[in-house]
Amino acid sequence: MRQTVDEKLQGTLEKRLGESFKLVSERLEQVHKGLGEMASLATGVGDLKKVLSNVSVRGTLGEKQL
Repeated sequence: MRQTVDEKLQGTLEKRLGESFKLVSERLEQVHKGLGEMASLATGVGDLKKVLSNVSVRGTLGEKQL
């Protein structure tokens, strides 16, 4: 009887651990994807900062918006 209980407990433990590891893996994949998107966005912001660092360009852009 003890062996049966141990087997069932082991099976349940393995199942729950498998599900937990799967969930953690999926979340880590989402975080990795998000970090890639943030790096891309940071590059775009850096490029925009370079473009707007020129006073003349910034003034022209402001005039066009008005």
